[in-house]
Amino acid sequence: MLQRAAALWHKLMEGVSWFFTQSGSQLFSDPMNAADLVEKGAELLFKMFQVLRNHLQNIATNGNINVIVREKAASAAKKARPFPKLHYLRHHCAEFIRKNGWWGIASEQAIESYHAVFNKLELRFRNVRDRKLQIERMMRHHFLLNYLHDRGFND
Repeated sequence: MLQRAAALWHKLMEGVSWFFTQSGSQLFSDPMNAADLVEKGAELLFKMFQVLRNHLQNIATNGNINVIVREKAASAAKKARPFPKLHYLRHHCAEFIRKNGWWGIASEQAIESYHAVFNKLELRFRNVRDRKLQIERMMRHHFLLNYLHDRGFND
């Protein structure tokens, strides 16, 4: 049973590897295509968590193995849960891309990099005394960078 779970896990990992290596170049070419790829990738990862958790629970309850391995499988099954970013990708990201035609500024990597960008922009616009106007200019600048990234220079 443990070997079957390991083989299934290996097959799922190969699928994920294929998905990310084959679809990487397509993620930025067309927003609608990106939405489909993000949705499929997130669904694949979600299914991996379900399969892994089910097999670990099965090993923990029905396994013909020693107590220590069963306890470790039970502990691992409790931890094999989808993470918040996967929920975001699975349930919200693809819909957002289809609706708006872009996702660069809203993707989790862009969200993580906001601090560095805004720190640089704050220095750039430090001569603007009005804080509201300063933030407005920072947002406009960031929007233009995002638009150029998502749409390209030829539009």
